[in-house]
Amino acid sequence: MKDPGNDPLKGTSWSRTTEVDSEYINFNDDGHFSYYYGVGSAVDDYDLYDEYTYDSDTKTITLKSIDSGEDETITVDSLGEKKLVLVFGDEKRTFTKEKN
Repeated sequence: MKDPGNDPLKGTSWSRTTEVDSEYINFNDDGHFSYYYGVGSAVDDYDLYDEYTYDSDTKTITLKSIDSGEDETITVDSLGEKKLVLVFGDEKRTFTKEKN
């Protein structure tokens, strides 16, 4: 288990605008995770995951399945002060940091 103190995502919220809607991804202080559209519905099947861990060595986010299915992984391509680029499968998605 990695040191949770080395998690730059902890307590952050990010958004991106698509052709359809805005998307919001949250990495809460308590390890909970959410990824949803501006209208409130989940993006893809990400409502099936509610907790995350971040491995700073591999730059991998692991999402824990709430229905005992397979865990999901997302790769962090880059993480800056105001911009986060995540790789979902073979698709890169760029998010902007939300103001707290």
